[in-house]
Amino acid sequence: MSAPAVSIEQLRGAVDAFRLVHDGRFPTLNDDYALPGLAWGTIDTRLRDGHRGLPGSTSLSKWLDEAYPAERFVGSITSANMHAWVDAHRSTSGGAFPLIGSGTIPGANRTWQSVHEALRDKDFPFTKCRSLSGWLDDQFPLDRRRKASLLTADLIVGAVDAYRAEHCGEFPYRESGKVAGLNLTWTQIDNALRQGGKSLAKWLAKRYPDFVEVSEQRLLAWAEEFACQNARALPTMKSGEIAGTGWSWLQVDRAFRSGAWPGRPLRRSLPGSTPPTPPSAT
Repeated sequence: MSAPAVSIEQLRGAVDAFRLVHDGRFPTLNDDYALPGLAWGTIDTRLRDGHRGLPGSTSLSKWLDEAYPAERFVGSITSANMHAWVDAHRSTSGGAFPLIGSGTIPGANRTWQSVHEALRDKDFPFTKCRSLSGWLDDQFPLDRRRKASLLTADLIVGAVDAYRAEHCGEFPYRESGKVAGLNLTWTQIDNALRQGGKSLAKWLAKRYPDFVEVSEQRLLAWAEEFACQNARALPTMKSGEIAGTGWSWLQVDRAFRSGAWPGRPLRRSLPGSTPPTPPSAT
């Protein structure tokens, strides 16, 4: 005998009942029962697979965003938002980092559980991390990973030279992946340097006169990745953050406008792509 279907009206009723006894908080998949014999975690699974009469191809967090837009809307979440939330949490918890079960984020109408779920579901374009713990490790390496705190100039020079030897003289960037011989990524090295008031790009520029932070090859690789994910359309200044790079397309546009970079590589059409609208005169 198959399990009875759950209607959207029943689901809304369960959400409303939950909020009445939890000071307006929305349920997460780790909360107890939504309906008799049916936990919120099971609701999340059924929303994903479409069983029990529920829509499918969604999640509890996404469905709540759509069903309660006024209460759930907090605007576009950015990496800056996330950093501010983490800093605020640490300031009131003795420096401890938030966990999935750390509850509601003050002023955001979100929980750390829902942030974790959004990362897992690839909802944030500014990062490729797929969990709250992974994002925290990536963004706060000095505090989260002991090895990152032991970085020295000689260690970084050795890693840079090894990378260049294997990549025809090219320099590593934030998004260059794992560091050979170290249990770290270039993103974590960049974040560790940033926590010390620098960045990987600034560190390289100071020590290598031929270093170029955003080469045409790197920029075209960003544009190609964007095109592959957006039906071959090219990015515009409004296309948001460039995942994993520390750059946004608005910053790229401003660099062109300021004359910091010669030419306009972004306006070159990639094969099968639609060029962006040229920027208006200012």
